[in-house]
Amino acid sequence: MKENGNEKKCMIFDFIDYLQENNAGWVEKDVVESLGQEFVKYVTEAIWYIDMCDSLVSYVLYLDNQTKIINENHILDKSIHSIADSGTTIIYNTNKFHLSDVINKYETLVNVLQELEYWILLD
Repeated sequence: MKENGNEKKCMIFDFIDYLQENNAGWVEKDVVESLGQEFVKYVTEAIWYIDMCDSLVSYVLYLDNQTKIINENHILDKSIHSIADSGTTIIYNTNKFHLSDVINKYETLVNVLQELEYWILLD
């Protein structure tokens, strides 16, 4: 395999090497430049496509399995992780830099909002 170039170009060089090692190819220069190049191009494109499809299939199967695991975890009665495994939560003190006049200004609004129900039933 050639060291320079991307994987697709390397695959083309590998395929050409394979043809030469197996005494396959074309005799006339004109045929090599037209039919030979087209043949190598289309065969390597097909191989590349099949390889990509196989990779995509593997990825889809992986995602399908992850979805199954997630769905199974969602129907469990208890958490699959303990709180200790979840890390730590830092609770910060409230902001003490509010000016009292700002607090007083919105106190009525805050009180009204706190007394409201979260959900209002619609007819």
